[in-house]
Amino acid sequence: MQKLHKAITEIDVLSPPKIYIEKILEAICENLAYSFCTVIQVDAQGKGSMFACYNLPKDYPEKVHSVKVPVLSSPSGEAVETCRVVVVHDPLSEARLAPWYGVIRPYNIKTMVWVPLLSKGQALGTYVLYDTQIRDISEEELQSLEQIGVMVSIAITSNQYVDQLNQKTKELEDEIIERKCAEEALRESEKQYRGIFNAAMDSFLICDFNGNVVEANPQACATYGYSYEELMRLSGKDVVHPDYYHLFEQFLRDVQTTGEFHAESVDVRKDGTPFNIEVRGRMFDYNGEPHLLAVVRDITERRCAEGVAQESEERYRRLVESSDDMIFSVDRAGVFKTAGGMRLREFGLRPEDVVGRSLDDLFGGQDAKRYQERHRQVFENGAAMTYEHPFEFAGKTKTDLTTIYPIKDRRGVIELVGVICRDITARKHAEEALQKAHDKLERRVEDRTAKLAKANEQLKQEIDERKRGEKALQKAHDELERRVEERTAQLSKANKELLNEITDRKHAEQALETQANELEEVNSALRVLLKRRDEDKRELEEKVLFNVKELVVPYVEKVKKSPLDARQMACLTILESNLNDIISPFSHRLSHKYLNLTPAEIQVANLVKQGKTSKEIAELLNLSTRTIESHRKNIRKKTGIKNTKANLRTQLLSIQ
Repeated sequence: MQKLHKAITEIDVLSPPKIYIEKILEAICENLAYSFCTVIQVDAQGKGSMFACYNLPKDYPEKVHSVKVPVLSSPSGEAVETCRVVVVHDPLSEARLAPWYGVIRPYNIKTMVWVPLLSKGQALGTYVLYDTQIRDISEEELQSLEQIGVMVSIAITSNQYVDQLNQKTKELEDEIIERKCAEEALRESEKQYRGIFNAAMDSFLICDFNGNVVEANPQACATYGYSYEELMRLSGKDVVHPDYYHLFEQFLRDVQTTGEFHAESVDVRKDGTPFNIEVRGRMFDYNGEPHLLAVVRDITERRCAEGVAQESEERYRRLVESSDDMIFSVDRAGVFKTAGGMRLREFGLRPEDVVGRSLDDLFGGQDAKRYQERHRQVFENGAAMTYEHPFEFAGKTKTDLTTIYPIKDRRGVIELVGVICRDITARKHAEEALQKAHDKLERRVEDRTAKLAKANEQLKQEIDERKRGEKALQKAHDELERRVEERTAQLSKANKELLNEITDRKHAEQALETQANELEEVNSALRVLLKRRDEDKRELEEKVLFNVKELVVPYVEKVKKSPLDARQMACLTILESNLNDIISPFSHRLSHKYLNLTPAEIQVANLVKQGKTSKEIAELLNLSTRTIESHRKNIRKKTGIKNTKANLRTQLLSIQ
């Protein structure tokens, strides 16, 4: 116990609360030989949550909280409620821990100890000790654990105070930001007001209580034809048509008494032209004093449009009357407001027989209630509704396609619903015939599907055979590659020997400068030797080219024409590209320019040149991505671009 107390006293009390608590848990485990430790905190609502843990996986608290029962339903709740230490041996037999059996079973825990975190006579939570052995806890140990619980509770309280302080600080910062935003919004609002005032499409006139104009926007000047200075010298009455002076006087009275005014009137432009207007008035603070604001809108075009609308309405009425459908409009009470359509005659009705009557009058009973409910839904939702309505008439079954849609007034409020009833009996008969044909087609498709399944099985067998052929081709390719590598090594060795011989001859030239004739003979012999080497080299290249084109490429083309999946086609494409690289000068020049590249590095370089990523190269070569990255680093080092920003693929493409 002395070691434990010493270890705890050595912990820096100025550490953050959570770190301080974790160090206490570590000291308990190391000095009392417990296996694991956790801390459960109880919030103001009485809900328990894991605050810290020691020597357990990071996801352990998440697993504990994933159980859909309160943490305090475990023995933690007893420790918090009684403020006493609770010890449980063999936790997997403790019923209160049953929801967490799956969480604690992997740790082979034999003893669990819940120690209350006491502060001012109340428990702020518990800290829990886990042991993989069954242990007896002495009274001295219990007292020490309770004392440590007080220290942990102080740290938790400190953490709560820190959280509260941080929250208050954040709230204060948010309030400061909000005030700055409000000030900025106010400045922006003033700017926007002036912008709206100047850019408005309506005419804005600000008048004093006597009707004199004290401010106007550019649209007002344009509408009335006055300059700004001229308009400032006028009274609002000067731009009103004489026949409507009484409305101007009413504008002054109503705005000053009720605060609002709205009317349609006629004003006069500077050139004497009258025009129709709609004016709205209200009180308005201008330069800190109350004024009258008149918003004037030119409605000349609207008046013309209303005449056009009346003409359009008459055309619509004639269109309805000539329609093959039945068309109605019904109000919220279920009363027909309009009726039309030539189909009314089919039921022996005229428009005047329907208009003014209710749904109950025409249909009655359940039919009327059903229609009324559908109308109510359209009135409430504002969405059109279409449904099919089968019925019996004159001994025959008929089907109507009925559409109910909202009709809105100028304010956008739904005042009526429109109903269109179209006879689709013939179409329904056609659909039934079509369904029968569809069922017959489905049966034929099922038969065809069975035949295709059989053919697919045969195709799978052919694919297996082709895979075996591909393996044989791969083996031949590997053997060819090995031979090429051996021949390349032989040529490299011969080249080095030749270089050594040239060096020796240069030394001999320096020693025998006086023997010009003999030197000339040696040079002649050297040229013959170099020529012979070039001829051997060309002969080898021609043989390799001939063998690949005659013995390998034809089979690659055959496999390429056969059906392959995406991965097989990718592998075949890379095989074909590598064969082309073998018989092309790139691999030769790459190996020649950088003689210290290994065969595997040359293979990776070829794939990098083709634009493959490290992951794709790893999959194609059956190697790990880390191995491919290592090869790429070696290639960069050997090609002289290590520790530079040069692109490896660009560097390889430059070797042409």
